[in-house]
Amino acid sequence: MAIQCETDPRTYRQEYKASFETPTGRVYSTFARESNVTNLVSIPDATLLIGMDFNINPMTAVIAQRAGDQCQVLDEIVLPNSNTQEMMQEINRRYPSRNGFVHPDPSGSARKTSAPVGQNDFALIREAGWRVNTPQFGPVVDRITNVNAMLCNANGQRRLLIHPRCKHLIRALDTLTYKEGTKIPDKSTGQDHITDALGYLIIAQFPIVRSVVRVQESPFW
Repeated sequence: MAIQCETDPRTYRQEYKASFETPTGRVYSTFARESNVTNLVSIPDATLLIGMDFNINPMTAVIAQRAGDQCQVLDEIVLPNSNTQEMMQEINRRYPSRNGFVHPDPSGSARKTSAPVGQNDFALIREAGWRVNTPQFGPVVDRITNVNAMLCNANGQRRLLIHPRCKHLIRALDTLTYKEGTKIPDKSTGQDHITDALGYLIIAQFPIVRSVVRVQESPFW
């Protein structure tokens, strides 16, 4: 069934099988190191897909490629006390001859402390030679559901694979929990920043929760 491909096992049981599901503490409950973490090979001509969170300490990004219907996360960048210019410099240092799309926090169109006075984060990304795809979506819970379904859907398919070098992302997916009695991720540990970066990428390029996703490709220049 198509719906089983578009939701994670827990949500499918609850929403379509009328199953009562006891709340779980882990935000990304479908993530399994033994299944989602694997050695990946970069496809030389593939367009790079980057998810980026504009938090300053740390500023985070995940670098991925599309392989069929899979999202393969090849690398991560975690910069303490940084800004958008430094992040783009590091991306271009690591991938000097590559191009692609950055999928950032939608708030980046406003002037922010992560960008110099008079500029915004989106402009800095474009100046560095990358295109901006801005995901516009609803509640955080929808983004989390989208990532969980990519990690493992109700058919048992795992379409989100992560290279072992992405240690911060792996740790965050493993350990980020909800505040007790809520569906609000606990931000006190700082584990949410890199998972947010991943979520912006996933919901823009692999929108499973289609009803809440509108992707706007901003002009390159």
